[in-house]
Amino acid sequence: MSNKTNKYFDKSREIAESLVQNPEKGLELISFAIDKYEDFKESNGRLGKMFRQLTMLVRIVRAHLRGDYKNLSWQKLIIATAAIVYLLYVVDVVPDFIPVIGLLDDAGVISWAVSSLQKEFGQFFNNKGDKVIL
Repeated sequence: MSNKTNKYFDKSREIAESLVQNPEKGLELISFAIDKYEDFKESNGRLGKMFRQLTMLVRIVRAHLRGDYKNLSWQKLIIATAAIVYLLYVVDVVPDFIPVIGLLDDAGVISWAVSSLQKEFGQFFNNKGDKVIL
């Protein structure tokens, strides 16, 4: 990530750390993220991929916050949660109100978070009997 992206992601990480210490607030964030990006569910291409990756992040964080899945390190939990926060954060590297381009930095952060959690996703989805779909 570039230095500019890091600045915004660092702010997202700070927010994520407070959210995971308050599971109720963290679960509210997750519901909001899914609601906000529901329109991309049926999209093809990069937006559809971003939604599928967001869904993977949401599922693993939600399971951890509910106490259903505890095989996620603090560092990986923060990465996943911070990526979700970054997606929802009003001020980021490229503002989301700029059509298509505004979502590119969001998609990059989500992709980076998903690639950082590959091993964890394999374990999580194998336990659930689901396939990991990127």
